[in-house]
Amino acid sequence: MNPLTMPLAASPDPYARFGGAMRDFEEPVAPRVSILAIASLILGILCLPGFGLLAMILGGAAILLITRARGRLTGMGIAAAGCIIGLIASVIWVVISVGAVGAMQQGSVAMRPMLVPAQQALTAMESGDIQTARQNFSPTLNAGVKDQEVKDFVAAYTTDLGAFKSSPQSLGDYIRAWFTLGSQMGNQNQGMQQQYPNVFPIPAEFDKGWGLLMVQMPPNWSGSKIGAATPPPNMPMENLGIYVPGKQVIWLTPMVVPTAPTSPSPDDASAEDDGAQPGADAGAGDGEPGSDGKPGDAGNTDKKP
Repeated sequence: MNPLTMPLAASPDPYARFGGAMRDFEEPVAPRVSILAIASLILGILCLPGFGLLAMILGGAAILLITRARGRLTGMGIAAAGCIIGLIASVIWVVISVGAVGAMQQGSVAMRPMLVPAQQALTAMESGDIQTARQNFSPTLNAGVKDQEVKDFVAAYTTDLGAFKSSPQSLGDYIRAWFTLGSQMGNQNQGMQQQYPNVFPIPAEFDKGWGLLMVQMPPNWSGSKIGAATPPPNMPMENLGIYVPGKQVIWLTPMVVPTAPTSPSPDDASAEDDGAQPGADAGAGDGEPGSDGKPGDAGNTDKKP
């Protein structure tokens, strides 16, 4: 029977009618792992902000292509793992973001007693209204600072930073401010907190850049609890300083740093003990009882007849 005229259904080999010549042009294709599936898994493992969403998108696309590839693509498990890890990472970052926003809002409430007097005082001082600025000063600061010192203070910090604009109002502003100031301050921030007790640094934006408001609160001020339902009342400032990045703090009035009481050294204590020992047995040669409670030999004046 001629293979060219033989019906296809009756032929066990679809290439039999062509004499088997087409078999030489058929090459088997080995299945390969989907690149999208691998990328989805890598992005999910990295767990960076936004990478979880990309991992889910790439993983879903990889699953769709693998399903339609009819065996030419593999990696279904890798794509599924990338989607799951990406979903978990996205949920984690959403929780972190919500918590950070809530913490910043509560922190703003807690800092209000310090921030509001500083803002009002700076605005009034820059406009020349020193009497209004003094309403935010404590009685000690009002009595110790003169009007000319207030003017000199404004002139000193505006030379480097310009006029005061505002304090950060959003989470992004706070992060940007602390990132900028932190790179310029290094370890100086920790040193200032140790050097100036009861002083709270608050980022502030000026015309020429960012600076720090160094607000000193009264010693009896203990702050407010985070998450308080009502904001605490504003407190008058004991002192106000402006930190210029790369320079020292400019204070409204000279900052008095309390010094801790010094304890006597071991050498001083031993010297006092040594000075007290001679007097303990001083009466031993005058007939007085010595340190052992017995009369001294020199005091025995009895003579034989």
